[in-house]
Amino acid sequence: MTVKLSTLVSSGTSTTTSGAFVVSGSILVNTANPVWTCQVSLSSIGYNRAPGTGCGLNRVGDVQGADPQLGPLAGNGGTTLTHLPGATSPALDAIPNGTVGLCDATVAVDQRGAVRPNGTACDIGSVERWLGARR
Repeated sequence: MTVKLSTLVSSGTSTTTSGAFVVSGSILVNTANPVWTCQVSLSSIGYNRAPGTGCGLNRVGDVQGADPQLGPLAGNGGTTLTHLPGATSPALDAIPNGTVGLCDATVAVDQRGAVRPNGTACDIGSVERWLGARR
């Protein structure tokens, strides 16, 4: 399964998932265990964030062991609930503008339909945090 520009949040103490995942531009979090170790086989294409260190994220732009500072699941605009990155999140402006398939004309909006990027680069995850007022 390929996962791109996603915010994957689990609140369970354990997760059983079969198969392998290819991830890029995504945030991987377990709210029940902030230093959670991935329980699935991951292959990174780059620009991912995880607060734990066991996810095998080792490509360009990947960061493990850093809190992505996500807000609670809430109505942040659009038709679905989302986890908005905090104002000082390391996920903000972390994907360089022009990065093919993650921060270029092929990905012009986020999960809510908000324009991507909003700033000098794209945010990692499914939501682009707006500078200034929240959308």
